[in-house]
Amino acid sequence: MVRSFWAAFLFILAIGLVVATVAIFLNLGKGSIDLWDEAITAGRSLYVYNTHSVINISVNDNVSVRKPPLLYLLNAISFKLLGVSEFSLRLPTALFGVACFALLAFVSYRLLGIA
Repeated sequence: MVRSFWAAFLFILAIGLVVATVAIFLNLGKGSIDLWDEAITAGRSLYVYNTHSVINISVNDNVSVRKPPLLYLLNAISFKLLGVSEFSLRLPTALFGVACFALLAFVSYRLLGIA
């Protein structure tokens, strides 16, 4: 009885993963870049893409030393692979969102002890 409950729970979690993936990727490239955070991230990612440097990331002569450069580096790699677009800017963040949901499913599976 208990095992079937947790199996159903994990099945629902797997369905949630599929729904979350579809919801995240459905309109990923639609719409323009938001004016504040997304535009700043795009500018810094383009700087990394153009200069191939993640040490001194600057946009409009403002050096960014408070933000870790991993997101900008992943966006630059996405720009290199897919071209510079809204879709390639949002893709690394969307992949990490799906990975977080998958990690939740995996940790739930391991903690519940169903093998």
